[in-house]
Amino acid sequence: MKKLLNKFKKSVELSAMQKNEFLLSDIFMEVEEHKYQHQDFVNIKPKGYSKDEIDYHIFLLKDAGFITVAENEEGREMPVLITWKGQLYYDSLKAGFMDWVLKLLQLK
Repeated sequence: MKKLLNKFKKSVELSAMQKNEFLLSDIFMEVEEHKYQHQDFVNIKPKGYSKDEIDYHIFLLKDAGFITVAENEEGREMPVLITWKGQLYYDSLKAGFMDWVLKLLQLK
């Protein structure tokens, strides 16, 4: 873990990174779409984000116990499955997003 963290610190300016719940949702959606397809991992490629941003958010999800991961050919950790705890968090993100949309449309 320490070796991975050091590698991560060298490649990413941690102070510049902030949690982006839209990116977290994108990662969850991609993993959910590809579950049970007999693969070692889901090769995440959300559009509009750098590799560093994606790797950082995968790290956050793994660190929180929301996903399991495996290394791809490049040595990057990629999601495998969403855990029970991750499903609960993903459900809360979706509910929060729906509340935001309803407030935006002034339906709530």
